[in-house]
Amino acid sequence: FAAHSAQMDGVLEGLEVALTSLSPTASSVPFYSSVTGEQVPGASLDAAYWCRNVRDPVRFDAVVRSLLSDGHGVFVEQGGHPVLTLPLTEACADSSGVVAGSLRRDEGALATLHRTLGVLHTQGHPVDWGVLHGERSAAIAALPTYAFQRQRYWLEAKPSADVASAGLSSAA
Repeated sequence: FAAHSAQMDGVLEGLEVALTSLSPTASSVPFYSSVTGEQVPGASLDAAYWCRNVRDPVRFDAVVRSLLSDGHGVFVEQGGHPVLTLPLTEACADSSGVVAGSLRRDEGALATLHRTLGVLHTQGHPVDWGVLHGERSAAIAALPTYAFQRQRYWLEAKPSADVASAGLSSAA
């Protein structure tokens, strides 16, 4: 079937009846709708809304613009096949937005989570590593943020005045 098109018209009536028991409530997290392209109150997410969601075109471009204009700039795609990561990255090209996928089909979930958090961290977004790894008493080493940003470290040899006592000749 082709979601978000006229081919869904035949199932809308039955879907709305099946969803009539929904009791949407207000949300403490802003909800941006791909149906309207704007923020919508959680209480409006009733059966009629979800039928519109199945039938109407996805307004991904509009919802991303709304999110960016409202100051949101970190996007973590939640799904086993991150198909929106590329269009999100393109949409954020003119902003300071950061995009990361979170899951990948047939890959270890914990390793992928670590990678996602690493991407966010290297882009300057704070990550509470203590929550992930537990509190540790070990010191955190400061590492260079750029591959060629280094501080040279050479051990200086102390000159020996008596090379003969070391079994060496001072003659060149």
